[in-house]
Amino acid sequence: MSRRKTKNMPCCLFLVMLGVLCLLSACAAPQRTVEEANHGPAAGVPQSGVPPRPSDEEVNRLLEEYGAPVPPNVSLMPEFTPDIIRNAFDRDRKRADALYGGKWVTVRGTLCYGPTNEGFGGINAYYVGLESRGKRMACLFFGTSHQERLSGLKHGQTLVIAGIYLPYEKQIPKLIGCTLVSAE
Repeated sequence: MSRRKTKNMPCCLFLVMLGVLCLLSACAAPQRTVEEANHGPAAGVPQSGVPPRPSDEEVNRLLEEYGAPVPPNVSLMPEFTPDIIRNAFDRDRKRADALYGGKWVTVRGTLCYGPTNEGFGGINAYYVGLESRGKRMACLFFGTSHQERLSGLKHGQTLVIAGIYLPYEKQIPKLIGCTLVSAE
């Protein structure tokens, strides 16, 4: 009886291998959307389905042209200090994200580091660190239009910066799309 099972074994192995090969070839084939199947690939989109990444020059041009629009009522917004933002961040990040996340925040603090050009893959971005009562936070400015104004800052100088609170940060609270409201 055992002889009969082994007699058909090569045939079974062949069928299993053939099935696996068919599965692998089907998975490797490019997947098409219903739209592509009916009308061909979308115009301007490569066959891979992923649009091409814009050049660094194009990204920088857009940042210079549009930037982050500063709300007209920025002078009426309440000012926070880095220690208030950092304490909320350290106590409960999810709650801090719910309170401030994606919203304009104005912060008054002492310049503790920066400005440094931290270009991300060629994109003009400048970091400034603010501090109060030993607690720090980061502010990120986009575009070269801020470079001249930021280069004149001195460590220990009091700054008021408005920016959008970036949620889901892991290490330090951060404002992005910042603008320098005042330097004292």
